[in-house]
Amino acid sequence: MTHLSLNEIEAVSKRATRGAGRSWGMAEEAGKAVRILHEMGLPGGELLAGLLEATDNLSEAAIAPSSLDGHWHAASGVLCPVSTGATLGDIARDIAGGREIRTSEIAFPLLLLPFVMAVASENHLALRLEWSDTSLQVSTNGIGTDASPASLLAPVSESLACHITPETEAASAFGPPLHQMAQHAWEILNAFAARTYAPDSEASRLKGAGSSLPDND
Repeated sequence: MTHLSLNEIEAVSKRATRGAGRSWGMAEEAGKAVRILHEMGLPGGELLAGLLEATDNLSEAAIAPSSLDGHWHAASGVLCPVSTGATLGDIARDIAGGREIRTSEIAFPLLLLPFVMAVASENHLALRLEWSDTSLQVSTNGIGTDASPASLLAPVSESLACHITPETEAASAFGPPLHQMAQHAWEILNAFAARTYAPDSEASRLKGAGSSLPDND
């Protein structure tokens, strides 16, 4: 495991998402979502690493909701939870008015949770987020769930639903902030982040530390 600050987790998640071909705006959304999950004791960075690997070489348009009528779906066949979450935020008033959201297949659905939390908080709602055998109640009172870790961290779900639910008392179901990430996930995120770095010029390489060429200055 690699021990990290929340700032490091957010920054690398953001840059990695940009390196995977997403816009800077979507990358910022991903970085914030991953940080929120880590603040809740959940392995958001590992989920994002899996998502970026699964959607590598796909355009942002191919994995975003292509229609908001009926079941949301993506042109690629699998929705991105970050793109889906950003769309949820755009129609928050409709959700507050009672609109139920249903999707077709979606990858790493837990990454959608921070976006649902934002809609619930900003509109003073209690929302139910459901996929497979997982159900979470999200409200200003906290987040309640009896889902197993395996179902929470599922890499894909055939469908997902989000709708208003009666508010009940719910203490947070998760733990203290998670300041670590599996080494393989950290390496994956850094590999995607490296795509955003400008390639070294010949001059900078020659001046770099460890050069085998003699310094004649």
